[in-house]
Amino acid sequence: MNDTREAILSFIATARRDPMLATQTNRLDALENCVLNDPSDGFTALTAPTTDRTWEIRAQLPGAGTDTGRIKFEFPWAVDVAGMNPVVTPVRPIGAGLAIPTTDDIDVLLDIDKVKQLTSADGISTVGGNGGNTFVTLSHIGVFLPRILRLALHWDVPKVGFTFRWKQPPALPTIFFADAIVCVGMFAYKFDGTPSAMGGTPNGG
Repeated sequence: MNDTREAILSFIATARRDPMLATQTNRLDALENCVLNDPSDGFTALTAPTTDRTWEIRAQLPGAGTDTGRIKFEFPWAVDVAGMNPVVTPVRPIGAGLAIPTTDDIDVLLDIDKVKQLTSADGISTVGGNGGNTFVTLSHIGVFLPRILRLALHWDVPKVGFTFRWKQPPALPTIFFADAIVCVGMFAYKFDGTPSAMGGTPNGG
């Protein structure tokens, strides 16, 4: 039992035993301080989300190119996306001297309906020099990171867009990586308008 839960239960027990004690300023101050300093806010227990749908988007990223352009995926109805898993497969045969790319070698821009961008980065970049951009490392959106991903797409026919590019683009005529097939699996369940275990609400909150 964490400290906040214990403090609240103790306060409730005190109030039931003697309601006058529950109005004491020192007790209220202590309870308020415990809640405001609770370190559990923003953390979720890592569990395996229960989803019954698996969708995947695929794109080919040529070694001699820079990016794939925006690849759109359209869900048939409102969904909660509970996780994603990126996979990179080299196109065989692999040319001599070319490196086999991984998810760490490719950046991704993720957007919703071309309106809301879910990725952002700042600092040095091999594409366009220094400064901010909207791409992040592809492996960062994977389910194997210590976080829970949730996209509450609670409207008719939501669309997500993926744009993939090389983190280190080719310096033609020099090519660094073999052509790659970039895939992102999306694990989701249909949103039926009722609150979900992941915190979804009918209004998308």
